[in-house]
Amino acid sequence: MFLLWSGYSVSAQSIPNEVASHVAKGLHLRGIGPAVMGGRFADIAIHPAQPSTWYVAVGSGGLWKTINSGITWHPVFDDQASYSIGTVALDANNPEVVWVGTG
Repeated sequence: MFLLWSGYSVSAQSIPNEVASHVAKGLHLRGIGPAVMGGRFADIAIHPAQPSTWYVAVGSGGLWKTINSGITWHPVFDDQASYSIGTVALDANNPEVVWVGTG
C-alpha cells in the first residue's frame, strides 16, 4: 500500500480560475457575425417552423442569415443597392419569403 500526504492545500475554486485564466491568454477576439459590421441590430426574424433559422437586420451592415442558431452567419442582401437595413419580417403565409425594409 502506498500513501502520499502533502501539506499543500488546494482550493477547489482557485484551480478552475487559474486554468481558465491560462487558457484565455491564448484566445484573441475576432468578429464572427453581423455585430461586427456596425454593432447595431435593427431587427430580427425567426422562422416559425425552423427555430434555428434567423434573419438579422443590421442598421449599418445589411441582412444576415443563420441556420444554426447563430453559430455561423451568411450575408443575404449583399447584391442589392441598399446597404442600411431597418427591419426584417417573414411573410405570415409563407415564411420562406423575407421582407426587408431599407433606409
